[in-house]
Amino acid sequence: MKPFQIKYKNKEEIRHGSPYNIAEIEIDENLNFQIDFNDGWQDKHAWSKDSKYLALVKWEIIGPKPGFVIVLIDIVNGEQIISKRIDGCCNKIRLRNDLSIWYESYTTISNEKFGLINNEIKLATTQCKMH
Repeated sequence: MKPFQIKYKNKEEIRHGSPYNIAEIEIDENLNFQIDFNDGWQDKHAWSKDSKYLALVKWEIIGPKPGFVIVLIDIVNGEQIISKRIDGCCNKIRLRNDLSIWYESYTTISNEKFGLINNEIKLATTQCKMH
């Protein structure tokens, strides 16, 4: 069972006509971690199987190029690890048992051609920002 529900409110298209959204997060529980609920989140997240970890997707747009970071939160102690910026738009996300994160992004694949790319990252303190 999940320790709390995540809802997305004030959802809007990230760009006119885009199937990807920007939203605010709403959590109706007292949390032992802090996040900015109004800070440009994408309406995608994933829980670990034991519900002790949560991965959220946050937009990080630079000029005309969309991108995102993945915020991995330890629900028990409140520690957060933020990935490096990933180009494109997150299409799907899964948090595996070993805390590696599989994601599918819609991004440039070659010479102005766009498509879906699957990738996996393991967030470690040596390659990410900790909060």
